[in-house]
Amino acid sequence: MEFFLPPRQISKIKSYPLAYRRQGQGPPLIFLHGHRADTEKWWAMIARAAEDFTVYAPELPGMNPYSPPLRGEETHLEDYADLIAAWIEKMQLKKPLLLGVSFGGLVALILSRKKPQLIRGQVLFWTPLSGKFFHDPRLSPRLRAIIHQLARGGLLFHLWRFFVASPLLYFFLRRDIPPQEFKPTIIKHELAQWRGVDLLSWARTLDEILRLDLPPSLTIISPTLLVLSPQDRYFDYQKTMKLARQVFSTLEIITINQPGHVPKGILPSSFVLPYEKVFAKIKNWPH
Repeated sequence: MEFFLPPRQISKIKSYPLAYRRQGQGPPLIFLHGHRADTEKWWAMIARAAEDFTVYAPELPGMNPYSPPLRGEETHLEDYADLIAAWIEKMQLKKPLLLGVSFGGLVALILSRKKPQLIRGQVLFWTPLSGKFFHDPRLSPRLRAIIHQLARGGLLFHLWRFFVASPLLYFFLRRDIPPQEFKPTIIKHELAQWRGVDLLSWARTLDEILRLDLPPSLTIISPTLLVLSPQDRYFDYQKTMKLARQVFSTLEIITINQPGHVPKGILPSSFVLPYEKVFAKIKNWPH
């Protein structure tokens, strides 16, 4: 199935130009895509949400070529959350529902903690709550240390930027892409994603995610629906559920027995089918 992608619009928050797409009718929903991605990758899920909501889908800063990086000495997840909060106010969106996937879920979580009055709830897909829960062997202590160094800029970062721009990136993708997903269309998409992302934004946000550790004493009052998979290839499902029950005061959890985390490439319409019960649930949330 091919989707009609509406053109991106630009909304200026102070002097920052945030690109976004809008689709659908109904109460407002803000869709926040994942790390090193864009709205085109996620359009199957956005289009499904747009059957019940007016979906506003921003291109998160520095994660693709469409919204420029947030500039400053450092960029933190809180800066992304503050930008989306300011955008909600500028667009005069009345109590939107937030739907965030992975990195986008963390942006939603931080926004809901800081300004719960702006939203009516949040849906978090495969959202890590602690860097301690990551169990992918590729995120070993040594690689975490390398990512931390990349986030600081300097020579190592410039070498990495040269590597990503070179034909050598293909050999990295052979290791990064799961064998069952190693197909020409996905390779082409991943090459474009790596070369379209702002690598400093990528390194800084990933470093912060790997160091994240929500304290169990934290209380987040926004109604929250957490969508998890026991087969998530990046982080521990059981530990995440346990911490979530301590942190969120109003929480529902839906478990989907699908291979997690996020597949590579542009997601087909069939990707959404196992998540129909999630969309049925949020359709009936109080407005």
